[in-house]
Amino acid sequence: MAERAPVPQRWIYAREARTLLAFERRAAASAEHTLLVTEEEAGLFLARAPEATQRTVWMRNGVDLDYFSPHHVFDRPFGDDRQAIVFTGDMGYWPNVEAVTWFAREVMPLLRARTPSPCFTIVGAHPTAQVQGLAANDIVVTGRVDDVRPYVAHAAAVVAPLRLARGVQNKVIEGIAMGKVVVATAAAERGLGVAREGAVLLAQTPEETAFRVGETLDGKYDNIGIVARRVAEAQFSWAKTLRQLDELLAGTHGPNEERVA
Repeated sequence: MAERAPVPQRWIYAREARTLLAFERRAAASAEHTLLVTEEEAGLFLARAPEATQRTVWMRNGVDLDYFSPHHVFDRPFGDDRQAIVFTGDMGYWPNVEAVTWFAREVMPLLRARTPSPCFTIVGAHPTAQVQGLAANDIVVTGRVDDVRPYVAHAAAVVAPLRLARGVQNKVIEGIAMGKVVVATAAAERGLGVAREGAVLLAQTPEETAFRVGETLDGKYDNIGIVARRVAEAQFSWAKTLRQLDELLAGTHGPNEERVA
């Protein structure tokens, strides 16, 4: 964020990065184990804290597969019958703000040429003034909702156009768990590694993103939903992850792909 934010925020983020790293190194030094949610995150941390190598492991994040399931039936939450493109997330978080602003300004003008044109729905609490200012005839800012699942369930496409992303994007996991076609940037998908299995569509530029979303709206990728759900079940089950955590706490976590050493 220090590299991307405008002045003076970048100065604040740069200082926070240094301060946070110093704290994380002290915390790791005092702990028996340090857990990170992706192999890449573990690698980034150990490049800065090599003294923690023997005590650092990574374990996948998970998703409640019963709660985020394509088998639930919800009433349509949208105000009309236009095809809905949905983004979910805390809309006070700067990378999310940047993502929806980019999509609204760069991608939606291309999608408006479609007949009929779709609607972009931004779902999430704490929308900033910048996000609220995006609202238009075909862009809806919901603010906080009691349940994001009806929006995801009735979405014609789920998007995660983050330009800056680290760790795991739960919005992507929840989308594939609900059997939806997710169009994401490489940054949003990086910590998951599911695009190579056909569970997520990658797109970077406005033109490529509009093209992938348009194909999704046309039903070209309807089969991806089935694949996505299977990948979510195979890789993001909390039971599997928590079993590894139990083994770690019991002192039986042997060397495997989740250990960084």
